[in-house]
Amino acid sequence: MKERTQNVILLLFFAICSLQIAYSQQPTQEWVRRYSFDTNDTRGLNLKTDASKNLYVLSRTTTDSTFTDVGLLKYDPAGNLLWTAYYNSPSNRSELPVAFDVSPAGDVYITARSNFNFNDVILTLKYNSNGVLQWARNFNPGVSSGPTDLSIDRDGNVVVGANVALGNGNVYALVVKYNEAGDTIWTRQFNVYSTSNISDIVIGDSSNIYTTGYHKYSMTQSNFLVLKLSTSGNFQWYASYGVFPSGGSANSIAIDSIGFV
Repeated sequence: MKERTQNVILLLFFAICSLQIAYSQQPTQEWVRRYSFDTNDTRGLNLKTDASKNLYVLSRTTTDSTFTDVGLLKYDPAGNLLWTAYYNSPSNRSELPVAFDVSPAGDVYITARSNFNFNDVILTLKYNSNGVLQWARNFNPGVSSGPTDLSIDRDGNVVVGANVALGNGNVYALVVKYNEAGDTIWTRQFNVYSTSNISDIVIGDSSNIYTTGYHKYSMTQSNFLVLKLSTSGNFQWYASYGVFPSGGSANSIAIDSIGFV
């Protein structure tokens, strides 16, 4: 009985300590900010920070005249709005922002789906740390395509992953690499069986590029797909994994400190 009482007291002690730790770690709301680009609709999509802890918000805006466009906000760590940027193509095409990344210095790269001659093309934008547009690039493979992710390597180059839909219903994975000036360094495409799809990109310390998504293993099954490319765009390997008969699709990828994917 005495031993049981001691065990109960010990459990209560740990429970009280756990509650105190949990209470002390409750998050404190620092600030809340709301912003609209004075359009019909503004929706925040994602946020990132730079080395100075400034906060960047990627948004999608909609108007009756310019359709869907790209919006970008920058806040300082205290929540003060530093600047806003808004992109609408010269011909008032629709731009659907998909992903963005921020360099340690505060340069911002955005990729979006843009419509050109009734085809969707891959739009990539660069803003400097003051919110000034540096360049805009459209990549058009000639058939309908759409970006899915973007990442910056250690040298300031930007890598865009996309999927290109062919007229016969098949899809291939596409990777485009730009330098800081917006020049295309290389493009690579990949297809296993009838369809290969990219959903996420990560870049390692050596600037090797890893993508994940899925590919069609058969008419009824899709498998996880992981690709590795060198910094110069050479294919290193690909891996496929699926569980019959359901298969699967991968949505995110990461690299640990050892380099395992």
